[in-house]
Amino acid sequence: MQLVRPDVTGNDATDRALLEHWGVMGPPTLILVGPDGTKRCDLRVVSEMDADGSLKCLAGRG
Repeated sequence: MQLVRPDVTGNDATDRALLEHWGVMGPPTLILVGPDGTKRCDLRVVSEMDADGSLKCLAGRG
């Protein structure tokens, strides 16, 4: 697993293009992406989440 946490708070053209590419309104949004680079839409979370909540989400119980 690799965590990528881009800082899009500058809201410049690059930030907006990244948000548009992934279909994100803004942070915090968690998107899981498969090894093939395809996002797994059923595993999107739009909120802050603690470690326990993250584990439950990944296990399909969140």
